Amino acid sequence: MSWRHGRGIRTEPAYINLSIAEQAMLSWDIRSGFDSSAHINPEALPAFLDEAPRWWGVIFKAGPKLASPLRYRFRLSGPASRAVDVVVAGDSCSVEEGVSAPSDVQFDCDAGTYVLLAYGRIKSRQALAQGLLAESEIEDSGHCAMFDNWF
Repeated sequence: MSWRHGRGIRTEPAYINLSIAEQAMLSWDIRSGFDSSAHINPEALPAFLDEAPRWWGVIFKAGPKLASPLRYRFRLSGPASRAVDVVVAGDSCSVEEGVSAPSDVQFDCDAGTYVLLAYGRIKSRQALAQGLLAESEIEDSGHCAMFDNWF
């Protein structure tokens, strides 16, 4: 069975994931206004992680095409540990999991921080300042600084 949503036709499981993610994000939005240490509900993380690739595309601000794509690798820790690459070509972006290609930048964080970044609720510089994110740039070429311009 398919369900109609403002973002298109969704399968029933995808619609349920989207609904869970929307409710959990709304809850975080409200709580974070009163509590700067508010976290994403861990029970909602699987739904968010299913939806995150779509959201990177929603918040992406395209620019000029790059000579070669930049690969930002997120190494997620905790129960939802995995590696997720956000690949930026300048004029487009894509999300890949389980890729062995070398990355240009590595971000280490928990799944909740990754979700807040993917949904545009925090910027990478803010997450770094709050100790929620650690970064390592493979070469010191300014790619980390460019990330917040795209997202």
